[in-house]
Order: sequence, then structure tokens, then C-alpha cells
Amino acid sequence: MNVLGLSFDFHDSSAALVVNGKIIAAAAEERFTRQKHDSHFPALAIEFCLEKASIKLSDIDLVVFYEQPTKKWTRVLTSNLAAWPFSLKEFTQSMKAWCGKKLWTKVLLAQRLGLRPEQIRELNHHESHAAQSFLVSGFQDAAIVVVDAVGEWSTCSIGRATWSAGKPRIEITDSSEYPHSLGLVYSAFTEFLGFRAMNDECSTMALAAFGKPRFRSEVEKIIAMDQDGKLHLDTSYLQFDRFFSSPFTKKFKDTFGEPFRGSFRFSSFGEHPVSDDQARIEQHYADVAASVQLVFEEYLLQLTQIASREAGSLNVCYAGGGALNCVANGRLIREGGYSLFVPTEPGDGGAALGAALLGYYQVQGGEPRLMATPYLGETHTMDESFLSHVEVPLIKRFRKKDLDTDYRKEWRWQRFNDEDPFLKHVAGLLRDGKSVGWIQGGFEFGPRALGHRSILFRPDDVRLAKNVSRNVKSRAPFRPYALAMTEATSRKLLDWQNWSAEGLKWMQLAVPVKEEARERVRAGLHVDFTTRPQVVTENHRLQRLLETYGQLADAPECLINTSFNESDYPIVNHPIEGLVMFARTDLDALIVDRLVIEKGRP
Repeated sequence: MNVLGLSFDFHDSSAALVVNGKIIAAAAEERFTRQKHDSHFPALAIEFCLEKASIKLSDIDLVVFYEQPTKKWTRVLTSNLAAWPFSLKEFTQSMKAWCGKKLWTKVLLAQRLGLRPEQIRELNHHESHAAQSFLVSGFQDAAIVVVDAVGEWSTCSIGRATWSAGKPRIEITDSSEYPHSLGLVYSAFTEFLGFRAMNDECSTMALAAFGKPRFRSEVEKIIAMDQDGKLHLDTSYLQFDRFFSSPFTKKFKDTFGEPFRGSFRFSSFGEHPVSDDQARIEQHYADVAASVQLVFEEYLLQLTQIASREAGSLNVCYAGGGALNCVANGRLIREGGYSLFVPTEPGDGGAALGAALLGYYQVQGGEPRLMATPYLGETHTMDESFLSHVEVPLIKRFRKKDLDTDYRKEWRWQRFNDEDPFLKHVAGLLRDGKSVGWIQGGFEFGPRALGHRSILFRPDDVRLAKNVSRNVKSRAPFRPYALAMTEATSRKLLDWQNWSAEGLKWMQLAVPVKEEARERVRAGLHVDFTTRPQVVTENHRLQRLLETYGQLADAPECLINTSFNESDYPIVNHPIEGLVMFARTDLDALIVDRLVIEKGRP
């Protein structure tokens, strides 16, 4: 049975294909269109999934869409009318979109894919999120927790999931409903801090480490949680019906100030702004970030414990955009008293996979499975003969603006036939302080680079990390880097009692680093001396590279692993995209499979 899962029309459009219970492919549309958070119909992602399985659209038995458009439309219409006439602009824009196509998703899908309407199924949005976590967790039973901005009406949901007679049963038992949304409050504060809502929540989380939660009680006046896990929003502070124009009321601004406009001068390497008026302003906003982050963590901890207790299970499956907050996830593991599972792509993009899996298992049945791999995307190679046509001196005009290093006029390249010499050569580049673009196998499903589309460099060189932030990634200095490490090294570096290499494989948790180990990995630590580790146990080439680097550099088997992209661009897919970034930035080397491309000295 061939089942295609789809998510689109809001953000992070994706497609996933399940064939006879096996996950064959899954990818976000942005990886093909190069539009960050692309929301359009995932035509290219679908095409990739079908090609990988060597099937046609006519071979698809079932298509499962990740939400129910009719129910969502009632929420959009109701909220717009409730704010009338102040919501005239939002009402006009939303009704054009909904009456034009969004309401007719099932019919339009059948027409576009050449399938019968009865082959199209729609799931509740939070049911898709629950499925994307539970059905790859390996658990026989679990409590369900979903936290995001909003689905049809639900914003925070809890429930239970079990396997019975070879089929999954997922039951949402209670939900908070729009506008009472923890996710929307966090996104509103993200906008208030000068970032982009639904895009830069990770920046709010990073900024929080520089502040103190002085405004905790003020945040708790905006949104509160009762003893049953229900959320209650005070709408006199925020107007979600005008979210993308101006959600902040006068009462909100009187409490927290005007929205921040500018850039923060904090650095994850421990450097702080000088003590001046601007520094005091920045500290105020960092304190606001710390406050909303703490409230988010506290409420999430309560919600997961309520879910675990009511489901009668010490397993918790957690999904939704809120599950991307690795600082909160680390706290859940430390204090929750249960086993936590978060999928590699817990957001709306991953809901396409949840929809496909649930559609398959509801018809065919099966047994609990653990997510085998996140490397579900396209695989590419590059022929070095292509490089002979690249006129390197002409590339100079396309370099990043304000690149403050000398331009290197020559490239050299070499393909290695044997693994050991290849790994030693790359490890030597890393030891010598080079930044390396690393493209291997199928790209990762989800927003994090896990060793197939990564930029790697040594973890003890803060100056190198600053150069990568400024001249390669165009990254805010307060954003921390993550560390990839072998399991043996992780036990020496991480101050972590809840030991499970399985739980640390996909960069989902923020973990403290032992004091005696910090200097050797300082470039990979945040200002609070935590990192988001990837304990590499199954990505064999990256694992061997870590081991080779450790031996060659007489250092921990550990490297900085950050996503292979510039700010505001998706992670690269094709090697040509990596080559463009290599050419126009200060990246030192590009590795595609065992082809090594290096820049010559000036």
C-alpha cells in the first residue's frame, strides 16, 4: 500500500511517502524551491518522493492531508468577524485565500493528483502531530502532548496513544482552544523582540540565556494555566486577529515597552555589550525573553506531567512547533519523571509524515517502530569535471558584501577512492582551523543539520566560530552553535544524568557541559555553558570523521556541527547550492561524498 502524506498552505510545506509501512522519503518543499518556510503546494517534494520509490501518482492508494480545512476556516472566519471592523484588512485577505482555494483542498488535491476524492483523507491537525511522534517512537503506549500556535481550533492538546490488535489508537482527550495559545504568545514575544514570528523563535530562546526572568509575573498575567492544563489568555494584552500587523495593545506596551528595533550585541562566547544606555535597553529585552522562556518551560512541564498522569503512562510523545524549543525539552527530561520522545521534525512539515503513517496503519495495521533515520531526502554526487569549467576569478563579483578576508583566487580539488585517506585529509583540514561544508547522502528531514548537510569546524577556536558567524552564515552572534560528538566523548563532556544516547541523537535537548571540559569545546557552548548535542551513533561516515579528528588533533571526538546555509536561506540540497555558498563566503572547503574542494591561499 502506497500512502502519500501532505502538509501545505500555511508554512513548511512537505510531502512524505510510506510504502507497506516503511518510510521511503520525506522532504520539505523549501529544499527544492529555495524559499525558506515555503507554504505552496509541495509539487517538487511529491515528485522527489515518487522518484525515490520508482512509482507514479497513479500508484498512490491514499493521500492524507495534515488538517481539516473546513474546521480551520470556521476559526479564521469567527475570529475575523469578532474583531470587525478593525479586522477589515485581515478579513479581506483571508477570505480571498480561503474562498479561492483553501476550502476546497480535498477536491483540488484529487484534481491535481489525478485521484478519486475518496482516495483523499483529512486528519485533525493535532492528530497528525500526535501521529508523527507516537508512530515512530517505538512505544507500545504513551501520553500525547501537542503544543503549537494553532491547528483548526486547538493550541495545546493532551491525550493517550496505544497499539491494540496491530493498529494504533490515538485519542486527544483535552485541548486548549484559540485564542488561548502558549505558542502564539511565544511567537508574539518573538515579534516584540525584533525577530520574525513563526520563523525566529529559536532566537528568542537563545536571547533568553542573557537575561533574568524579571517579568515572569507580568507574562503570567497574559497567559495562565489552571490545574487541569487549560490555558487562559488575557486578550487585553494581545490581539491575535491582527497578529501580523500589530498584535500589541497599549496595555502590553505599558508593561513591556515598545517593540525592539535594532540588533543585539550579546555574544554566545561570553562577551557582553559595554555599559551604556543601549546596553541597558538590550538587557531589558533579554530579561523579557528570559521571562517568557521560563513561563513556557513551567507551563510545558505542568502540561506534560498532567498528560502522563491522565494517560497512565511514563512515556510522553511530544510534537508541534513548541517541541523545537530544545532548552525546554532538556528541562522536561531532567524534571519530568518520564521518558520523552520528540521526532526529528516535530513541526508542521513533519505532520505530513504523521499523516502518511497514520493513514497506512489505520488501514493495514502493523507493530510499533522506532524512527530508523532522518536522512530521507535527495542524494547527490558531483563530477569533478564540472569544476574545470568554473572560472574562479569571475566569482569575486558575487562574494558576500563586506567579506573582510582576502579573496583566494585558486581552487584545488581531489577525489579520494579510499575511505581512510579521505577521512585523514578532512580531519587534517579541521585540525588546521578550516571550516568545511559537508554534503553526504540524503538530506535530513527537519530543520536541523545532522551530518548530511552540515558546516563543520573545530570546537575550541572561538575566533574561527566568530568568522563563520560573520563571513559564512551571516548569523547573529548571540546564537549558539551545536556539537556533534561520539558516544564515548559525550560521556566525558556532558553533565547529564538521564543517560541515553538514543535521546541525544537528533539535537533536541540543551545539555550542560562539565566545567573541566568547557575550554576544549568553548566555541560550541552558549553563554550558560550548555550545548545542543548530537551524539553520533549511526551516521557512520561522520562518526568515523569524529574519531579520526580526535586522534589526529589529540582532542575530544567532537566538532561544531551547524546547518549548511546562510541566514534566511533553507539548508542546501544539491551540491551546486553548496558550491555557490562555498564560492561567495569564507568557507574553506567543500566536501561532496569523497570529493574535496579547497580554496587556495591568496
